[in-house]
Amino acid sequence: MVSLAFADFAEKFQAARNSLVQESDPQEILLNVAEELRMHCLEARALSTRRKTSVLQENQKLRDKHLDLQSRQDQLEKDREELKRQRLEFDAEKWQLSEERGKLILYRQRVLLQVWKF
Repeated sequence: MVSLAFADFAEKFQAARNSLVQESDPQEILLNVAEELRMHCLEARALSTRRKTSVLQENQKLRDKHLDLQSRQDQLEKDREELKRQRLEFDAEKWQLSEERGKLILYRQRVLLQVWKF
Protein backbone atom coordinates (compact mmCIF):
# COMPACT_ATOMS: atom_id res chain seq x y z
CA MET A 1 0.00 0.00 0.00
CA VAL A 2 2.76 2.42 0.96
CA SER A 3 4.94 1.30 -1.97
CA LEU A 4 2.05 2.17 -4.30
CA ALA A 5 1.92 5.64 -2.77
CA PHE A 6 5.65 6.07 -3.36
CA ALA A 7 5.35 4.81 -6.94
CA ASP A 8 2.52 7.28 -7.47
CA PHE A 9 4.68 10.03 -6.00
CA ALA A 10 7.57 9.09 -8.31
CA GLU A 11 5.27 9.41 -11.32
CA LYS A 12 3.91 12.75 -10.10
CA PHE A 13 7.41 13.96 -9.34
CA GLN A 14 8.65 13.00 -12.82
CA ALA A 15 5.64 14.68 -14.47
CA ALA A 16 6.12 17.80 -12.36
CA ARG A 17 9.83 17.82 -13.14
CA ASN A 18 9.18 17.51 -16.86
CA SER A 19 6.64 20.32 -16.81
CA LEU A 20 8.82 22.51 -14.59
CA VAL A 21 11.91 22.12 -16.72
CA GLN A 22 10.08 24.13 -19.32
CA GLU A 23 9.74 26.99 -16.84
CA SER A 24 12.68 29.31 -16.66
CA ASP A 25 12.65 30.39 -13.00
CA PRO A 26 14.66 27.92 -10.82
CA GLN A 27 13.07 29.22 -7.62
CA GLU A 28 9.60 28.60 -9.04
CA ILE A 29 10.69 25.07 -9.97
CA LEU A 30 11.95 24.45 -6.41
CA LEU A 31 8.75 25.84 -4.90
CA ASN A 32 6.60 23.59 -7.09
CA VAL A 33 8.72 20.52 -6.31
CA ALA A 34 8.61 21.38 -2.60
CA GLU A 35 4.83 21.74 -2.77
CA GLU A 36 4.52 18.38 -4.54
CA LEU A 37 6.77 16.80 -1.93
CA ARG A 38 4.74 18.35 0.89
CA MET A 39 1.48 17.09 -0.62
CA HIS A 40 2.94 13.63 -1.00
CA CYS A 41 4.14 13.64 2.61
CA LEU A 42 0.66 14.65 3.77
CA GLU A 43 -0.89 11.84 1.72
CA ALA A 44 1.64 9.34 3.08
CA ARG A 45 1.02 10.53 6.64
CA ALA A 46 -2.76 10.23 6.17
CA LEU A 47 -2.32 6.75 4.72
CA SER A 48 -0.05 5.77 7.60
CA THR A 49 -2.54 7.14 10.14
CA ARG A 50 -5.41 5.22 8.54
CA ARG A 51 -3.34 2.07 8.51
CA LYS A 52 -2.30 2.51 12.17
CA THR A 53 -5.93 3.11 13.11
CA SER A 54 -6.96 0.00 11.22
CA VAL A 55 -4.24 -2.07 12.90
CA LEU A 56 -5.20 -0.73 16.34
CA GLN A 57 -8.85 -1.57 15.71
CA GLU A 58 -7.91 -5.07 14.56
CA ASN A 59 -5.70 -5.51 17.64
CA GLN A 60 -8.59 -4.44 19.88
CA LYS A 61 -10.92 -6.93 18.19
CA LEU A 62 -8.35 -9.69 18.66
CA ARG A 63 -7.80 -8.69 22.29
CA ASP A 64 -11.56 -8.76 22.93
CA LYS A 65 -11.83 -12.14 21.22
CA HIS A 66 -8.94 -13.46 23.32
CA LEU A 67 -10.59 -12.25 26.53
CA ASP A 68 -13.88 -13.84 25.48
CA LEU A 69 -12.17 -17.14 24.72
CA GLN A 70 -10.27 -16.99 28.00
CA SER A 71 -13.52 -16.35 29.85
CA ARG A 72 -15.14 -19.30 28.10
CA GLN A 73 -12.16 -21.49 28.93
CA ASP A 74 -12.38 -20.47 32.60
CA GLN A 75 -16.10 -21.27 32.62
CA LEU A 76 -15.46 -24.65 31.00
CA GLU A 77 -12.82 -25.40 33.64
CA LYS A 78 -15.30 -24.51 36.41
CA ASP A 79 -17.95 -26.70 34.78
CA ARG A 80 -15.45 -29.55 34.51
CA GLU A 81 -14.59 -29.26 38.21
CA GLU A 82 -18.30 -29.22 39.08
CA LEU A 83 -18.87 -32.35 37.00
CA LYS A 84 -15.95 -34.06 38.76
CA ARG A 85 -17.47 -33.18 42.13
CA GLN A 86 -20.89 -34.44 41.05
CA ARG A 87 -19.33 -37.64 39.72
CA LEU A 88 -17.62 -38.24 43.08
CA GLU A 89 -20.93 -37.68 44.89
CA PHE A 90 -22.67 -40.03 42.48
CA ASP A 91 -20.00 -42.70 42.98
CA ALA A 92 -20.32 -42.33 46.77
CA GLU A 93 -24.12 -42.70 46.56
CA LYS A 94 -23.72 -45.66 44.23
CA TRP A 95 -21.31 -47.31 46.66
CA GLN A 96 -23.67 -46.67 49.56
CA LEU A 97 -26.63 -48.12 47.63
CA SER A 98 -24.51 -51.10 46.67
CA GLU A 99 -23.69 -51.71 50.34
CA GLU A 100 -27.35 -51.36 51.32
CA ARG A 101 -28.37 -53.74 48.54
CA GLY A 102 -25.80 -56.23 49.79
CA LYS A 103 -27.18 -55.93 53.31
CA LEU A 104 -30.73 -56.40 52.02
CA ILE A 105 -29.68 -59.51 50.10
CA LEU A 106 -28.05 -60.94 53.22
CA TYR A 107 -31.14 -60.10 55.27
CA ARG A 108 -33.40 -61.73 52.68
CA GLN A 109 -31.22 -64.84 52.69
CA ARG A 110 -31.40 -65.02 56.49
CA VAL A 111 -35.17 -64.60 56.43
CA LEU A 112 -35.50 -67.28 53.75
CA LEU A 113 -33.21 -69.57 55.73
CA GLN A 114 -35.28 -69.05 58.88
CA VAL A 115 -38.51 -69.61 56.96
CA TRP A 116 -37.08 -72.77 55.49
CA LYS A 117 -36.08 -74.02 58.90
CA PHE A 118 -39.64 -73.78 60.19
